[in-house]
Order: sequence, then structure tokens, then C-alpha cells
Amino acid sequence: MRCVFSFQIEYFPIKYRLLLLSFIKEITRSQSEEFYQSFFVEREKETKRFSFAPYFPNIRIDGDLIVSEALNLTVSSTNMEMMIYLINGIQQKREYSYKGSVMKFTGMKMVKEKPIVQSQVWFKTLSPILVESKERKPLLVGDDNFEEELNIISSKIMQSKYGRTLYQPIKILKHQMKKSVVKENLHQSSGDLYFTGNIGRFLLEGDPRDLSVFYSEGIALRSNQGFGCLDVL
Repeated sequence: MRCVFSFQIEYFPIKYRLLLLSFIKEITRSQSEEFYQSFFVEREKETKRFSFAPYFPNIRIDGDLIVSEALNLTVSSTNMEMMIYLINGIQQKREYSYKGSVMKFTGMKMVKEKPIVQSQVWFKTLSPILVESKERKPLLVGDDNFEEELNIISSKIMQSKYGRTLYQPIKILKHQMKKSVVKENLHQSSGDLYFTGNIGRFLLEGDPRDLSVFYSEGIALRSNQGFGCLDVL
């Protein structure tokens, strides 16, 4: 299930990913404390079956702030219970405030998901894809070991979520990608961190069942923290 939630804003922190994750958690918790405890607390370190990506139209950067008139938040998940709580919860309150930034809910739309039945699919990134080497160095799609590390990461995530590895290795056949550097502040860090990711379009080959998971739940590292959210071209 995929939804886009729209909000009117004036500005928003440039380090927004954990703010938006907290927002998603808060809304689901308002609908079901039991689900929140089971999904987000008891399985805190597990990779969850969802991803999200914000879009700010007519964006302008002013120091550590994003200046824009709107925030369109895409949330995609195969966990229907979470999505129902999110949809119901967001519509019950019209205004939210985070660190001085006000979000006024203006509407939502359900996005019809595109079925994936073929083994080659063109994707575009809605948020940067993060891939790191064994030494935890960021990798770009043009690096020699990018595809190898993406396969290793994807298999580990599949094992965590579904108890299996990839049905077959994935390959990037073509790409129109560029580097994206993201500034963020994580709970486990006292200062700012910079993540180097990949944004753009790419042709991915793999088993359709794996490609469908990437489409619905995100790909690569930190997909639950606002990275790796995809759309099908």
C-alpha cells in the first residue's frame, strides 16, 4: 500500500528524516499502543517493511532550514495494519508541530501500485539509496563493488524480514544516477552526520518477487529512516 500525505508548511528542518520517522511512530501509536509496542519497540533493531520519502515543491535552502509551501510525504509498506493506523490517525488531527515547524494537513491520496511481473524494471529514487562497503565507506553506483555490496546488503535485509536471501542476484544494467549528500542527526550521535547516497534512475534486473519488495518496502540501508524509497517508471 502506498499513500501520499500532503501538508502546508512554511519551513522545515533540513535534518528531517528522524523527525518524520517520529511522526509516523506517533501517529500509529495514537491509534494502537499494542501495535506500536510490538512493531516499533519490541522489534526496534529489525528492518521494518516500510519506507518513506518527502517531497518539497519549489524548495529553497536557508541555512539549516528548508523553505517551501508544502510537504508531500510518500509512505509505502506491505504492512496493511500500520498503513491503516497511519491513514486514520493523520486525518484525525489537522495540525502538527515539530521544533517550531508547523505542518497543516491538507489531504491524502492513495497511489495505485504498479505490479511487477518482469525481471527488468526501471526505478527512480524518491529518496537517496545508501550502500556501504564492509569498511562502512559510502559507495556510488559507478564504483566497482557497488553491485556486489548491494546484493550482500539486500540478502541480509531479506533474511531479517522474510527468513530468506534473494531469489537471484540483482544487477544494475543501466543507470542515470548522481551523488547526493545528506546531512542528518541520529539519536546515537551527538553531532551531525553526512550520508553519501545515490539518486536518479536505474534499470534493475532480478527476480520479480525481490523487485516487488524493493518497490514496496525500500532498498539498501536505512530504508526505515527516509532512504531507499523507490517508484517504478
